[in-house]
Amino acid sequence: MPKEADDLMEYIARLFRMVRRRPTDEQCLSRGAHRLLHLVLQNDGIRTTDLAKRMGVRPASLTELLRRLGEGGYLRREKDENDSRVIRVFAAKKAFEEHVRLEAEHRERNARLRACLTDDEAGMFCAICDKLCAFLEKEQSLVVGREQRHEDEAYRGFHHGSERRKCRGDGEGDGTGGDCGGHHHCGRTGSATGGR
Repeated sequence: MPKEADDLMEYIARLFRMVRRRPTDEQCLSRGAHRLLHLVLQNDGIRTTDLAKRMGVRPASLTELLRRLGEGGYLRREKDENDSRVIRVFAAKKAFEEHVRLEAEHRERNARLRACLTDDEAGMFCAICDKLCAFLEKEQSLVVGREQRHEDEAYRGFHHGSERRKCRGDGEGDGTGGDCGGHHHCGRTGSATGGR
């Protein structure tokens, strides 16, 4: 085993970079463009606002990409028949052709990668990936859980402090205000008139 084998992050990052590397081609669409086309192909006529949500971007940020793909002949934008304020996106024939080309490229690359591994190695690699993904998903859920608990505690602390300030509010001691209604944290059991 290489002595660097304990640095799994470096191995994962290197593999990720190599897998993502693509031949330089001015005609090659970006991954964002391919993802957008894939969403439109699955949801032909999708509204631009819904498409932006699926992409995880603001509608304004999507405009330029839609414009380029429209000029490239991959899709077209049309106003909704019932609401002219709504813009819908439709896939053009070129989008289907690009999807078919990308699927063929994926199968070819997968076959090349598969050819360099034995059946046992391929099975072991997939099992290791599944194990790492399950571990990272569990770890992430724990982090999210801790963050949520911290937010809840911070909120309760803020609310508690607000109630204490309310109990010590204007009028305390003069019988005209500051009545907390009997909060346990201030020791007051009612109004200054005797708790009635």
